[in-house]
Amino acid sequence: MCHFGHSSSDLLYQTHVAFPGGARGVLYYHVDPSLPPISGSLRFRLCNVLEEFERGSDLQVGPGQPWSMSLCRIVRTKFGQPICKMLLDDGLIDQRLVTTIQGLSLTAKILDKRSLYHLQQPVIFSLLKRYLYLQLVPSRSSSPVLFCDLFYDQSLKCLPFQGNVCSARVISPLF
Repeated sequence: MCHFGHSSSDLLYQTHVAFPGGARGVLYYHVDPSLPPISGSLRFRLCNVLEEFERGSDLQVGPGQPWSMSLCRIVRTKFGQPICKMLLDDGLIDQRLVTTIQGLSLTAKILDKRSLYHLQQPVIFSLLKRYLYLQLVPSRSSSPVLFCDLFYDQSLKCLPFQGNVCSARVISPLF
C-alpha cells in the first residue's frame, strides 16, 4: 500500500506533475495478456486498502490512459534499478527479459514516449499535435517512428481538429 502526499520526495506521475495530494493506493506490475512480456509496466491503483484493489481504478493521466512506468524505463534507468531487482526477486520478470531490454537501442528521449508492441495496439493521441513519436518494440528489436502532420491542413495552415483519437493500425486485406 502506498500513500503519496505533498513533499519533496513525491513520486511524479506525469512530467513535473506530482501524484494528487493524499492519493492512496497500490503500485502493481501489469502485463496486458495480448502483448509480449516486454510490454510490462508499473501502475498505480487508487484504493484505500489492499482489499479494495479490485474495486479501485488506475490513476489516469488522460482519458483512457492509466499512469504507468514501462518495464523498459525501469530496467534502463538508475532510479528504476531497485524496482527491477524487486520484480526479479518476486519472479514477475526474468533475467533473460532484462538482458533483452538492456540490448535494445532505446534513447533516453524515446524511452518515455509511447511504445508499440504490435501494430494493432491502440494508441491515444491529441489531434492538436503535429507530431506523433512512437517506439516500435516487437520483441527483441526497437526502432523509433515519427509521424508528421497526420491531420495538418496544408491549405488552411492549421490543425482543424480538436480532441483525442484512439487509433490502431490494421493490415489491409487487399494485400
